[in-house]
Amino acid sequence: MISRSIVIMGRPGSGKGTQAELLAQKIDARIISLGKEFRELVANGSHLGVRLKESLEAGHLAPTWLADYVCKKELLFLEPEEQVVFDSGCRIKSEAVLFHDIHDWFERTYQVIYIDVSEEEIVRRIHVRRGLEGRADDAHSSIHKRVEEFENKTMLSIEYFESIGKLARVSGEGSPEDVHAAILKTINLA
Repeated sequence: MISRSIVIMGRPGSGKGTQAELLAQKIDARIISLGKEFRELVANGSHLGVRLKESLEAGHLAPTWLADYVCKKELLFLEPEEQVVFDSGCRIKSEAVLFHDIHDWFERTYQVIYIDVSEEEIVRRIHVRRGLEGRADDAHSSIHKRVEEFENKTMLSIEYFESIGKLARVSGEGSPEDVHAAILKTINLA
């Protein structure tokens, strides 16, 4: 039996969103995306959205208190049998610990899949995505800052999940179909 919650993590541009979508379709799960929620806040034009846009365009992570709020809002009301795929999240170690503690308290199983992609490939992919989607957080000036934030902050979450036996690594250098197949194999669905 696969975990009730599966988290897809990786550097910006590693294909987390694509893989979360493919996996959710395969296992008939709902996708929870903090990034999508943040982009919706930016799009609504509120004071919070304007401030968040400024921060994201500068290459910074969304504030921890905002990520914690969105994460708690989603996690606290999951039904025991509900299957969900998290498109990223747990961007800093305290968020990873919070995620683990909530799952532990609810006795809810989870697994983290880390899509490993080189920094050079990440930069190439983000440039392509910016041309296609025009995402504010893909601005050229913020790409290297986002990668640096990931290395300095999110890698601590990756290390935490690995230290408690919840992390599986998958190479993200292949085609989306190859990466999807590797993920399915990792969670024993292939």
